[in-house]
Amino acid sequence: MTKTLYFITIAGMRPYDESINPSENMFVTIGAIGEGFHNYHHTFPQDYATSEFGITLNPTTLFINLMAKIGWAYDLKTIPKEVILARQRRTGCLKQKSADIGSASAATNSKTEVFTRPE
Repeated sequence: MTKTLYFITIAGMRPYDESINPSENMFVTIGAIGEGFHNYHHTFPQDYATSEFGITLNPTTLFINLMAKIGWAYDLKTIPKEVILARQRRTGCLKQKSADIGSASAATNSKTEVFTRPE
């Protein structure tokens, strides 16, 4: 059982930091009610939402937001979009590979839109 859980948490995308094992896994996200955003959570542990997608597929964040409305949760920290994109460019899916350095295609990576927080 433990090996299966370990595999599930490392099998997936690493859009924020490719050098760490925790990954984004949709099966874990659905099965664990929004707790499958491991790569984001381990890259930005100070963000209370554990995901840049807000309440989308993350009922835990919805619950924390409700607690904040009634005053039971406060000082909730989030990560600005610019910081997320900078980190993706430095260590994640937007990182330039050594063969891409200097090429125009590396500067205009279509993955940028996939991992930005909705307004």
